[in-house]
Amino acid sequence: MTCPHQTPSATTLPLNKYRNLHIEGKRLIEQWLQRAIDEEQSHDGSPFEAFIFLWFSFNGFAACVTGQDRDAEIIRRTANCSDLRTRFSRLLAEDEDFGRKAAQFAELWPIFKAQDVRTRGLAYSGVHSRPELIEHYFSGPHVHHQPECFEHHRERGQQVPLDWPHTLNAVYRVRCNLFHGEKSPTSEMDVRIVAAAFSVFSTFLVRAAVIEPNRRSHTDARKSAARR
Repeated sequence: MTCPHQTPSATTLPLNKYRNLHIEGKRLIEQWLQRAIDEEQSHDGSPFEAFIFLWFSFNGFAACVTGQDRDAEIIRRTANCSDLRTRFSRLLAEDEDFGRKAAQFAELWPIFKAQDVRTRGLAYSGVHSRPELIEHYFSGPHVHHQPECFEHHRERGQQVPLDWPHTLNAVYRVRCNLFHGEKSPTSEMDVRIVAAAFSVFSTFLVRAAVIEPNRRSHTDARKSAARR
């Protein structure tokens, strides 16, 4: 399947830079991941807070291996990393639970830019199915979305490729919707979208051994904070 937004040739990032990162920096990244997992698993946990902790962890890792500060360049380079692409594809093929989580998130695609939904007057009140919302958002002025190739594939009767680049870019749109300070809730900040993005992203990072959660560092940090 040809995708117009897929980089034709992948590159390899120096992932060993993360493995060799100084101990405090690595511990902080692992601690954020553990906090995300703990928050998601707690009875009164919030998928929004869990996702934010998860993104802190991934962003630290990605900034380390790309050597970049700008989000757009960090995402472009990590999405194009052949090693991460291979790990994602292998996990998708070998781990049934991960495949289910990835497919459930993909069923919600595309993820629209929340600010565009609001400023273009497309906010939809009431309860509607995801397909109905997608059709509604496509019926008006252009709304930025990820994966950005969604319409290209739909017009050809195709599914958007379920792979690392498309998943990462969709997760990043979820991140932007949460981090960019939208005051009024929209469907693109729905708990189901955030929870699905968290589920597939955290599962990949842990099971593909991209980042290892560090329960000890997280526990030590909480004890230290309690003593202060």
